[in-house]
Amino acid sequence: MSMLEDLSGGTCEAYMTVAQLMAVCEHRGFRPPKRDKASLAAFVAPRLLSSAGVERAMAKLKVPWLSTMHALALAPDDVGVSMRVVRRVAQLEGREYRDAFRALGDELLARGVVLVRDEDEPGAESRFASLYLILPEAHRRFLPPFPVPSAPLPAPPPSGAASKRMEYCRRALRAAVDRHRGGGGSAGTASGLLARCAARVTIEGERLKVGGSEISAVAALVDSNRAQWMRDETDANTSRYFYLSAPPWTWREAAAYVWHHLPSGHGASCKALAESLGLLAVEVDVAKLEAFASEGEEAGILMSAEVAGERLYAAAPEGDVGDETLVSRPCAGGIAVDLSCTGMAPLLELVALCRVRAEKQGQTLVLVPDLVRIGRRWGEESVQLMLGAVSRNSPAFGAAVVKVRQSYGKLLVHAGLVVMRVADIGLRALLQHQLEPHIRELGDDYLAVPRGFLRDVEVIARNAGFVPRRLP
Repeated sequence: MSMLEDLSGGTCEAYMTVAQLMAVCEHRGFRPPKRDKASLAAFVAPRLLSSAGVERAMAKLKVPWLSTMHALALAPDDVGVSMRVVRRVAQLEGREYRDAFRALGDELLARGVVLVRDEDEPGAESRFASLYLILPEAHRRFLPPFPVPSAPLPAPPPSGAASKRMEYCRRALRAAVDRHRGGGGSAGTASGLLARCAARVTIEGERLKVGGSEISAVAALVDSNRAQWMRDETDANTSRYFYLSAPPWTWREAAAYVWHHLPSGHGASCKALAESLGLLAVEVDVAKLEAFASEGEEAGILMSAEVAGERLYAAAPEGDVGDETLVSRPCAGGIAVDLSCTGMAPLLELVALCRVRAEKQGQTLVLVPDLVRIGRRWGEESVQLMLGAVSRNSPAFGAAVVKVRQSYGKLLVHAGLVVMRVADIGLRALLQHQLEPHIRELGDDYLAVPRGFLRDVEVIARNAGFVPRRLP
């Protein structure tokens, strides 16, 4: 049973009345066979996490309750939002926790879309104060738009956001490469959001990484840029660490959320948003929002249009820019990619199959084919098509493709490896632990390591009381 399934049963049994369980059935369109508390709870609990009737149950929420539901959607569904914050967002701060929870139960639990989790905090001012409310992830797509004044954007909507996203990724990567080389060119003068985005990109062990994880597609860089846009330590809502009723989100996170949850085709001004963010218990002045929105538009995260003399913003549509060209030239061992004009999507897809290094001069990234990585993904048609196109202009990639094609599906014995038979399970575990990641299991009692680690193997074995023996 999953955590949410467990919470669903607990919510129905411990926190809902018969009247509320009956209201759930009415809102969600369920037909309970019996109407006593135990039978109703057993009937409703397994159905709470289904999508049946969720959209109808959420359709007519009044503003305080709708904003409360959006506040729950701002938190992960394995955590939720505490009653201390919910009471504030739902405009129930003047009520005792018991009365506030009863009101929430009649309005939200009774719609069958919210779960309750008990944190069981020792010393809490009320047992209801230690409760957390959760909106399951599966229900969030049915939420009506956030209640903020908005207006339709011109049709068709503003274009070019996808191109801006790719260009911003390119600028961040150029700044990161310039920093890696220790250069101080124009890309090295990045500041503000661009500098924070570039700082997340590194070249480690001939791998291109963002946030410590290897990049395998342009989406990884886009997601990293979006996360940095919503995160700024200088503007962090530090009050949440000192006041239990402060919301667990910053004004940036709240503003970004609202712009992504407007009516379809609508935009909202920074002034309207500043006034409406109070519904999520955060305050921010219009000037900060305007600077934040401008950064988001520059990064291709937001789009904007002038409507009736007012600048309206909305989330930019997702998606790529279509066919992009990899701009490169052959070089020793691989290809040199021109970061000033290459397509980002094909570059970052190819990076996942290569070893990477930055040239000492210019905005150029050198990609060297990695036979192991190519071999692991050779069965993918998209990989074969991409490498076929690159190999036409690069002898190194051409040779790599030929070698992988000839070897694919065959059992290979690598040169420079030592195969060992280790019958003792404890010694096998010790070797694997101390020589990770340079050791591999071959099945049964056999292990393999590069020949250069053979002396390390012998030292570990002797220290453990074993006598290693080499065969001719």
